[in-house]
This record gives sequence, C-alpha cells and structure tokens, in this order.
Amino acid sequence: MVDRHVLACAPSNIAVDNLVEKLAKNKAKVVRLGHPARLLSSIQHYSLDAILTASDSTSIIQDVRKDIDKALSKSRKSKEPSERRHLRQEIKTLRKELRQREEKAMKEVLIGAEVVLATNTSAGNDGPLGRLPMDHFDLVVIDEAAQALEASCWIPLLRAPRCILSGDHHQLPPTIVSPEAAKKGLDVTLMERVVKQYDDKVVRMLTTQYRMHESIMKWSSEQLYNNQLKADSSVQHHLLKDLPNVQETEETTIPLLLIDTTGCDVMELEVEDELSKGNEGEADIVATHVTALINAGLDARDIAVIAPYNLQVELLRKRLSHVFPSLEIKSVDGFQGREKEAVIISLVRSNKQGTTTILTKFVGNIVSFTVTCAILKGSRALASK
Repeated sequence: MVDRHVLACAPSNIAVDNLVEKLAKNKAKVVRLGHPARLLSSIQHYSLDAILTASDSTSIIQDVRKDIDKALSKSRKSKEPSERRHLRQEIKTLRKELRQREEKAMKEVLIGAEVVLATNTSAGNDGPLGRLPMDHFDLVVIDEAAQALEASCWIPLLRAPRCILSGDHHQLPPTIVSPEAAKKGLDVTLMERVVKQYDDKVVRMLTTQYRMHESIMKWSSEQLYNNQLKADSSVQHHLLKDLPNVQETEETTIPLLLIDTTGCDVMELEVEDELSKGNEGEADIVATHVTALINAGLDARDIAVIAPYNLQVELLRKRLSHVFPSLEIKSVDGFQGREKEAVIISLVRSNKQGTTTILTKFVGNIVSFTVTCAILKGSRALASK
C-alpha cells in the first residue's frame, strides 16, 4: 500500500524542522504548519503561510481585502443612512467571500501535500487540519516519540488508521514540570508502554547507524543497546581530517577525546541559583578548542557546543557567539537529531558523591546526533566510571 497522504509530527518545533529538511532533500511535497517565527529560517518557504502567499489564490484574496477597505472607508464618510446600510451589507458579503476563499486556498494546499508536518499539539482540529476530514491521512508518523507526552501523541494519532512511532526510549525523556504528575505516570511515554507491552511483536530496532565513528558509538552500544549497534562502513572510520578543506591536526585525527580538567584550577561558579551551574575556566578551554577546530578548516556551522546547565550555555555564548555567529551553543535537548561534524560537551562539574547522572545522559544522547568527532571536557575520574 502506498501512503499518499502522511501526517508527520514530533513534540518540538526543532524536531519537526529537522524532518522538513530531510524530506525536502528527497523532493517530497511538504507543508509545514506553525507560525513562521518559530521555524528555522532555512525551511520557512515550506510553511503553510509562505505557500499560501505564493499561491494563485493570493491575488484574488488581496483584491477582496481591498474592496472591503474601500467599502469601510466609504461607510465612515457617508452621511446617508440608506447608503451606509447598503455598504454594511456589502462589507458583510465581502467578508464572507474572503473567509470562503481563504478556507478554500488553505484546504487546496493541505490536500495537495504528500506530507503535512506539525508539532503534536498543533495537529488538532482547532488548527489548519480542522479543514480536512479525519480520514484524510493514510499514515501518522511521530518522530522523537520517546520525548513526547503520551497525551500529546493522541492528538495526531486519531487522524489515520496506521501509525509509526520513531524514537529511542533510552534517550531524553519528556520534560515534566510537576513532580507529582510524574509520580502519577505522566513521565511514562506511549513509546515506553508499547515497548514494554508488545516488544518484538511490533518493535523493530535499527542496528546499523550512519551517524558516527565506531569509537563514539561504542559506549552507547555497550551501555544501552546490548552491543547491537554497528557502524556503517561510510562512517566507521571517518575523521574530521577526511572532510574537504580540513587540515590534519591533533584535533582532527581523534574521533573521541576527553580533556581532563582535574587539577586545572577550573572551579565551579558559586551562584545564588543552585539549579544552574557554571565554570568559567572550562568555558575558556572550550573556546580554545573551538578556535583550534575552526583554524584547521572546520566550518563553525558544523560544530555543536553543549552544556547541561543554562548558566554554562550563557558563559560559552559570551565567549564565542560574537566571534563565530554561526556556532550553535545549546543544551542537549536543543540539538537532538541534528547533524554536526564535531560536538564539544562541557560537563561543568563533578559532584561530591561522584555519581555520573549528567555524564550518562550526555554521552548516551550523542547517539542522537550525526557526528564525526565528540569531545568531552570534565573530570577523568568521573568519566572513567
């Protein structure tokens, strides 16, 4: 069976935008729902608003709007009651025509798309999809399903007879603000329940990865996937030095590197907000390494700098963003599913207990990137655990 109409969703705007980029490369006819201001600039021309603006219906709709403006202007100036009544009726008729033409134009664009993309929560009947019958789509695909609240998944799932949940329940869970809600089960995702209840009956694990060097993959494969992951030959031994215009240096010939900051006098910042942490010395080391990679020929756009705390993200941006504007510096959830050649992770601190919660979360989530080189900055003692 060929799926002629697919609804593709994800829990976040960035995850949906990643899907749009991939589908557009394969020449699929896509429409991205959502406010243009929330979309990546590179995919805004695939937004519903942009497509409607460029459609043949736009000129007619604009003419109707002009007619409404003229009638409103005449109505304000007119002193004759009969003329004003006539103009009010004309405005009412024109507004009805405008709504009908806008609805028709939007429906035509949506029906003509092979793939409509939206966040889970914007796939309901109160948005543009309300113009389509509930049985319009043949298939619903939810990407990053392991990061989505179950309730949000049911919004798109009701729109098609078949579905595919794509994701990895070993990676980032959904963000739950309320601890009480988490205790009562809100933190259990639909994907987790499906894996637990049905397992091999419906679950298929993709064991060949095309994202990273086998050395980067090894930790995740051993710790999370029972050594089932295999690196495709196209990435198995791929290094930064193999990229066009990148020189062979110490930084570009090592796929996985730990820079041990133990004893380097890089102390954690003492701040009133105990929820956020920072380390200026470690931020300086990151800045030095980013500069070395760029001097070797790597484009700043191909580097991701990640930290577990917002304060450290701020410190890193202050040092680097004005020098390399295209360099992305974010927390890990802002990068998941992205393609970068090098990922630099600033771990910021090691706790007194020596637990590895942050490290496990970060290294585990490297598997969600397409990455050639991964660099960790932190304590060797912590990393060795």
